[in-house]
Amino acid sequence: MPKKAQVKVEAKQSASAQQGKAAKQKSKTAKEPKELSPFQLWVRQPNDAALVELCEWVVSGGHLAGFVKKHGFVYVTVLKWINSDEERSKMYARAREDRADVLADEIVSISDEDCAVVDHPNGEDGAVEVVFDSVAVTRNKLRVDARKWAASKLKPRVYGDKLQTELTGKDGGPINVRASSVSDEELIKIIQAAKP
Repeated sequence: MPKKAQVKVEAKQSASAQQGKAAKQKSKTAKEPKELSPFQLWVRQPNDAALVELCEWVVSGGHLAGFVKKHGFVYVTVLKWINSDEERSKMYARAREDRADVLADEIVSISDEDCAVVDHPNGEDGAVEVVFDSVAVTRNKLRVDARKWAASKLKPRVYGDKLQTELTGKDGGPINVRASSVSDEELIKIIQAAKP
């Protein structure tokens, strides 16, 4: 092959090799679209369907840990998503408060459960003996106490143990306080004047 023709072939081979390298580098830098995580797919639902689903779960007695486990999400990721938007955070807080009402209803239902075992009559007199199952009673007491505690934390104004007392003056008005230095004799006269 003449020298000029050989140089042209080598130039073409060199150019095609460079194009091949450029294509490989381009393919390395141009990332293919990453597959979305289950959480990313979930939050992309239209019309806040994801938030509604979460709030319904919570109101019906569920908790965030159970929700993320069921869906395979990371707890902290969902918590950050909730707290990243003020309205979303308010809706979640409201759902938790509403859950306290569900827990209170469950307390009544648990308290009404039957924990008695009835022994059928063996004797001639037909007597029936009712015996309380102490294990069932203890378990129900634990269930009630757990729900009372949770409700008091979720909605403390309604279910909390803290009592708040407000003092008011005459006819619901403000309390009049006089702060002055009074001698003992003057104080006695004021007290005696106030007695009927």
